[in-house]
Amino acid sequence: MQVPNVRGIALLLTAALAACDTKVTSTGFAGGTTATVRVVNATPGSIDVASSGTVGTSDGGLAFGTASSCAVVDASAPNLSVRTAGTGNVAPGFPAAFTAGGKYIVVAYADAGGVTRFATFATNTFTPGNAQAGLRVFDAATGAGSFDVYVNPPGSALGTASATSLVSGTSTSFFSVDAGSQQVRLTNAGTQTIAFDSGALTLGAGRNYVLVVGSPVTGSTLPSALVPSC
Repeated sequence: MQVPNVRGIALLLTAALAACDTKVTSTGFAGGTTATVRVVNATPGSIDVASSGTVGTSDGGLAFGTASSCAVVDASAPNLSVRTAGTGNVAPGFPAAFTAGGKYIVVAYADAGGVTRFATFATNTFTPGNAQAGLRVFDAATGAGSFDVYVNPPGSALGTASATSLVSGTSTSFFSVDAGSQQVRLTNAGTQTIAFDSGALTLGAGRNYVLVVGSPVTGSTLPSALVPSC
């Protein structure tokens, strides 16, 4: 069954993430080498991202599709955690260490049982081609089946899939797409039936992005968030 498009939601979330794109927060590490980490919420509820037990002004009450600031942390002891918003309830499983010099997007999402899980993507290990951007698609939707992924200039025919049979809790690899305006569509795997349409997304040359597609929030609508690397 075809799932309604979410062009408006995707564009609003893209604008919101662009507004926070340049925020960088130091966690007050003492010595050692560092990593840069951004957390995005793909759970149904709101979350706080705490650094050494403290929630910054840009990192509290993050609703679906909202990203934290980019935290510069001690890679071996980042002292970051994700909590249910407004509480001290910490979700277990957040990465306890990162690679020094790395840049990361960590996606908090809910599995089929409603338990918060984390998917971690290093965004500095892929270099897009000339005049291109890097894109990775993460499927955080539960109970929606598997998808094939198509990326084209807005309004183009589907053409050849960039990835196939994407299932919940997994992602594509990073791949290069032309910078500028692009449209991401997911079809029910093995068909041309569109299950998700991002609408027009703007991708900057030389930048890497993770597109997160979440579980339905209302009815059968799949929300999404385009998350830029730090």
